[in-house]
Amino acid sequence: MKSHSLYNLWFETKNIIFDDPMQAYQWMKKANSIGEHLLAIEIAEFTLNNVENLTETISVKIRQQFALACARTGLIEKAKLILEEIKNYANDGEFYGLFGRIFKDLANREKDLQSKNILYLESRNSYLKGLDIFNDYYCGINASALTTILGEIDFSKEIALRTKKLIPVGEDYWSYATNAEVALILGNIEEAKQFYFKANHLAVFEKRWADIASTRKQCRLLCSSLHKNQKLLDDCFSIGRIGFFSGHTIDPDSSEKIIFPTNANPSVEVRIKRWLSDFDIQIVYSSARAGSEIIFLESALALGIEINMVLPFRVELFIEKCLMNRGSNWIERFHQIYQYANSIIVLNEDSSDFLISSYEFCNRILAAKASSRAKSIDTEMRALVLWDGNPSDEENDIAEAVKYWAKSRIQIQVIHPTNEMLDSKYEDGDPLQEKPFPQIYRVTTEGIRTVVTSLLSIKFHRYQSLKENEYTFFFKELLGGISIYFAEKGMFPAKYGLGGNYLFVWENAKEAGIAALAISSLIRKVIKEHQIDIDFTICLHLAPLQNIINSVLNQYSFEGPGIARLNEIMNYLSEGQVFASETFSEISILEKTREYTCEYIGTVGISKLFSGYKIYSVS
Repeated sequence: MKSHSLYNLWFETKNIIFDDPMQAYQWMKKANSIGEHLLAIEIAEFTLNNVENLTETISVKIRQQFALACARTGLIEKAKLILEEIKNYANDGEFYGLFGRIFKDLANREKDLQSKNILYLESRNSYLKGLDIFNDYYCGINASALTTILGEIDFSKEIALRTKKLIPVGEDYWSYATNAEVALILGNIEEAKQFYFKANHLAVFEKRWADIASTRKQCRLLCSSLHKNQKLLDDCFSIGRIGFFSGHTIDPDSSEKIIFPTNANPSVEVRIKRWLSDFDIQIVYSSARAGSEIIFLESALALGIEINMVLPFRVELFIEKCLMNRGSNWIERFHQIYQYANSIIVLNEDSSDFLISSYEFCNRILAAKASSRAKSIDTEMRALVLWDGNPSDEENDIAEAVKYWAKSRIQIQVIHPTNEMLDSKYEDGDPLQEKPFPQIYRVTTEGIRTVVTSLLSIKFHRYQSLKENEYTFFFKELLGGISIYFAEKGMFPAKYGLGGNYLFVWENAKEAGIAALAISSLIRKVIKEHQIDIDFTICLHLAPLQNIINSVLNQYSFEGPGIARLNEIMNYLSEGQVFASETFSEISILEKTREYTCEYIGTVGISKLFSGYKIYSVS
């Protein structure tokens, strides 16, 4: 199975698992190995919820990979529950290896040294069981490594020597990586380097970025324990970087204003390839408009780089709006790169007449996707734009993208469409800060515009069952408390609501996330103090909305499919918690928000025809 087609295989042929459930396990194993843990979780949930003819063996294997994916995305407790469900069916070292991994991840998160060592000991003992019962070399090397971290050097060497005899003979990644760790624990630094280099070379060829990240992380722990220098062997690893791109579309020769002429293509392609090579880019995210974006994706493919496409609307509409009537053979070239994309993310299945705002949202999300992927495999990211440098062109979504990315402290390289001498590193931008919604109510001559917004939805459950005297507390304490909070914090979201449903609209994710947690605490406090039989659900979402004059309300109002999507998500969520959509969570990662965290908890709305909505818990 080719890694670049994993997403396509899953979304286009997922129904084959009803006849061959083992295929789900194979896809999950591949997804986990290349760092696509959310895809592995999605496959597991879809298979376990929809396939009825799972044998015990296949079910256990799927749940093992499910647990691994949960562990690698931080869902430690969920991973433990999954393994507890199958512990009586464990018949190989993989089970004890996963259990050991979970306790190790818990230990790595623990700040108290004594508590950390207790968890490391629990992890070591689980790995030892896998070694003692099943002669599993993976369990053996992890038991040896943890024993080293615990300071029992002689015992760790004894386990390492036992493990060395069990390592399969062959040129595969884990054999090389295990031999490297054995050599490192036994004090043979040069031998360890050679094996790490071999493992890394193979993993880069197979694009096993998550495996490299995992091996480097363990190597650093060992180097820190044995040599007090965790980066001693970092030169042995080359994960590469994540790159993302946005750029001018091609201008037909008949255009009144030509920014990117067709004769500039060869020079642009050379400079794009140079940037990809110089920064060791291994994974890229971009849209695919006629012109520089297609050239970027083609250049990445030519260099063997994984490509991921982010489209503002479905393919047929995208071709109509962004590729047709552009001359040359852009549609054919689009279809060529489309078939090789690792993933294709469609942000809005509907059409939009507001291309600039659609692309503003698209540019934010492709950067957020890159940021999330970089975090998952512990690497850096870089941005590249093809831009003429004009910051005031209202028809130019590139200027807005550069401004937004710079505020997130992303390193941006600018290539000029026609003059290589004007290529430069963009260094402007201030850190993103909490601020009111300064421009959201701006009246435009058109009377309508599209804005990328952060949405906070509150649903009060059992509102209709409140007693007459309880409505006083609801309006005064709950709604009044929310209003006072906004006033005290200087927040000015757009506000809509009636009865038990309320919607607030912001310009940035950070302020909406902070408000969601504060409002949830306020609601819990009022409910507890006044013993009101009511509960709530809060969900955060990020989407482009149209700011229009609502003729019924006779005021500016936000409308669009983003609200409908948020309402649909709300129908699946439980009471008493704060949730977030995938777009909101990934933008929060991109903006490096520290005031709250979004932790993936599962997918809702899955069916045979729909892959569902990924949901995150906010805390």
